[in-house]
Order: sequence, then C-alpha cells, then structure tokens
Amino acid sequence: MPLVDDIDVRERTYTECRDVLHQEEVDELNAAIAQSSRGKQPVVDRLVARAYLRRVLAEYPTMTASPCDLVFSRNKHGKPELVCGDAPSPIRFNLTHTRGVVGVAVSTENAIGIDVEAQARETREMKLAQKYFSQDELAVLQDIPPGPERRSMFVRIWTLKEAYVKAIGRGIGAHPGMSSFGFVLDIAHQQIDFRPSDKEPCTRDCWFFQLVEPLPGYVGALCAEGGHTVHTFTTHHLTSEPVLTGHHMPLLAQSSPCHPIQ
Repeated sequence: MPLVDDIDVRERTYTECRDVLHQEEVDELNAAIAQSSRGKQPVVDRLVARAYLRRVLAEYPTMTASPCDLVFSRNKHGKPELVCGDAPSPIRFNLTHTRGVVGVAVSTENAIGIDVEAQARETREMKLAQKYFSQDELAVLQDIPPGPERRSMFVRIWTLKEAYVKAIGRGIGAHPGMSSFGFVLDIAHQQIDFRPSDKEPCTRDCWFFQLVEPLPGYVGALCAEGGHTVHTFTTHHLTSEPVLTGHHMPLLAQSSPCHPIQ
C-alpha cells in the first residue's frame, strides 16, 4: 500500500489531494517519504501544496483544463511553468510552503515570485546573512541586538530576497548570488526600497514588492515584474479551513509604484 495512504491528514484535504494530483506525483512523494530522514510531515506539506496549486490554477478564468490535467515544465533552475499545448502558458504563478502554510500567486504575462516564512523559525540568521545578504543588509542586522527583533528583520529581508530570485527564475546559489541586490525596509512608514547592483539584469523600477502578514506569526513577500497587477495571492493553512486572499492580509510594507492585488 502506498505510504501516502498512511499519512494522518484530514480526510477532506487528503481526498482533494488525490483528486487533483497525477499518479506519478503521488509515486514521487511516496518515494520521498521512504527516503526522508525528517519524517512524513514535510512531504505531506509538499503533497497538499501541489494539490492546492493545481486547484488555484484550474479556477483561473482563462483555464479550461481540470486540475489533474494541467501540464508543467521546468526551467534550468527547476522553476515550474504552466504549459499550454506546445508552448508556455501566458499565466505566471509561484508556489511556496512552510510549516503547514501554502501560498500561491498568479499573474498574466509578467514574472512573479512569493515566499512565506514563520516569524519564529529557528535559524542561524547571522550565518545566513553573511552568506546571502548585501553589506548594507548585513549592517542593519548587526545593529540590532540578538533576539526577536533581529530575527523578525532577518525573516522580512529573507522573504523579499527569496521572492525576487523566484520571480526571475534562478536558484539562491545561482550567479550573481543573493548578495548582489538588497532591500532597505522602513516598516514604520510601510516602505520597501529595492537596491539591485549593476550585476542584476534589471533596474529598481522593474519590480513591485510587498510584505504582508498572511497568517498570525507568518510573513509573506510578493515580487511582481513591472508593478503589474497580481490577480491572485492566496494562502492556506493546512490544518484549518480558511483560505485568505491578498486584500485581507495586513500590509507590512510595499514598494512604489503600486498596483493593487485583485
């Protein structure tokens, strides 16, 4: 019997997952569970995240395929893209999941990236910052005493950086690296200032950024190319019923110009 069938998840969530996933996706996740040293839960999150992504995309107004019939390809860095016939679909999307929360953002034509992180995540923030942050970002963290405030600032910057590299479709270790761009946050005035170096293939005006609180205790970052409208930004808690949409999320900060989430 497949290992996925033995996972203790809520019956409704489990049924929805099986209804929208390809069998090869379930087989892949079964194999991941068998090889995982971290237990079943991270793979369960991946299972539900993929199912949730398929459901959100299938409900998009221009889509005619059912969730299980959607076809994806991947770029050289592994970023998934929706395929329509023999060509990439004009629909752009991004998926994130962490500690029981799934987030999906959808737009048309223009690149988009999102990331969601738990505020209380245990991490060696300074070690990661020294490797991935710009000098200005690192200096900001060093000026904050160790504790919740420093961790909160680290998570906010980190989610913005993750959202950006996911939007442009490269990995966090790909050239020129995550230290080649940075963010200056003014949370008191809800402002985000994007500062790319000359190594980045863009200017600061090419992108719109937003920080939100999708659920209590979590921070979400959105990156949209050219400031274009994001049509869908949803999060789903894997252990509860509500699905939250972007306009319900408390705003922490955003860049300018701004186009609202619809």
